[in-house]
Amino acid sequence: MSDLCIFIAEGGTLQRYLRDRRILYGMAFDWIMGDDARKSQYETAVKARRANHEDRVIAQILSASEADIRKVFDADGEVLPPHQIPDEVAAGLSSYELVVDRKTGTKTYKTRLADRTRNAELLGKTSALFKDSTEIKGVMTLEEILKNAHTKVTTT
Repeated sequence: MSDLCIFIAEGGTLQRYLRDRRILYGMAFDWIMGDDARKSQYETAVKARRANHEDRVIAQILSASEADIRKVFDADGEVLPPHQIPDEVAAGLSSYELVVDRKTGTKTYKTRLADRTRNAELLGKTSALFKDSTEIKGVMTLEEILKNAHTKVTTT
């Protein structure tokens, strides 16, 4: 059970773990859920996986946002071949294209970094910096709402 939980906490899925071992999903799931201790371990591993994925997403967004386009070029201003681009910069590239002019044979590399504004927005969303809605707690009857609306209209 501990191998399974470690696999899941590191980002794996129950489905993949079982498939690799040729174990039927339904039987394994019933076995896990059939014991409170196993169920608790599994649920803890799933929570850890979620935290792992959130952290990974944030790291990828940050890498893409912080990529320095200058590191795509060599000292002569030529675009580096893909295998020479540093990993932290490659993570921030949204496109890398080689265009060959058929008439002259001239090679042109086109690179584009990921959209930093979009990445900042995604980072803000993952960090819950932006609210799409406002929660109002409490209960009002229709009668109270109408009474308040009527009071506002007559006092103005």
